[in-house]
Amino acid sequence: QGELKLTPPNAPPPHKKTLKAYLKRFLLSIFNFNKTKADPLAFLRGLTEELIPVLLVIFLLYWFARTQGINDARRDASPKSTLPVITLITKENQIPLGGKLDDPFAVPAIKGFSIIGDRGTFKSFRDKEETDITDPKNPRVWRLLFQQDGWFYLFYNLPANAPPDQRPLVLALKESQMLILSPEPTKP
Repeated sequence: QGELKLTPPNAPPPHKKTLKAYLKRFLLSIFNFNKTKADPLAFLRGLTEELIPVLLVIFLLYWFARTQGINDARRDASPKSTLPVITLITKENQIPLGGKLDDPFAVPAIKGFSIIGDRGTFKSFRDKEETDITDPKNPRVWRLLFQQDGWFYLFYNLPANAPPDQRPLVLALKESQMLILSPEPTKP
C-alpha cells in the first residue's frame, strides 16, 4: 500500500513550486554559462537550418495565395463571373447616374451635384449605366461586388480579351430604394 503524504497548511500550491524551480534553474544556467563552450558557428548553422525552410514555406504560401487571389479576381471581373447581376432602382435626385424608367433614352440632369476628382471617370460611367449584352465581344454587365453597412459596391465586367493589368472601375452607392440581384443578365 502507498504512503499517505500530508502537506503542511501553508505550503505553496504545486504549480507555484514548479514555476519557482524552473526560474531557479534558468537563472542558474545563465550564471553558469561557459563562454568557452559556446560555438557561434554551430549556433548560426542551427539557425539557418531552421530559418530557411520556414521562410521558404511562408514565401510559397504567400505566392499561392496571391496567385489564387488574382485568378479569383479575374474570374469575377470576366463575363463568366459568379457574382450576381444587379439592377438598382433609386430616386432621380439620389445619384447623378442612371437612365429614367419612363424614358430610358433621356440623359438625367446632374444639377445639384458637385464633383471632386477625375471628371473623365465620371463621364465613362455616365454613358454605361445599363447592362448591355447585345455585343457578345464586349458585353457590359453590372455586378454586385459586395454590400456592407448600407453601401453597395458595383462594377461592370471586363471584356473577355482584357489585358491582365486592366482593372474594373468600382462604383460605391449609399442605400438604394430597390435592389434586384440575379445570376445572369436577361437576354436581348
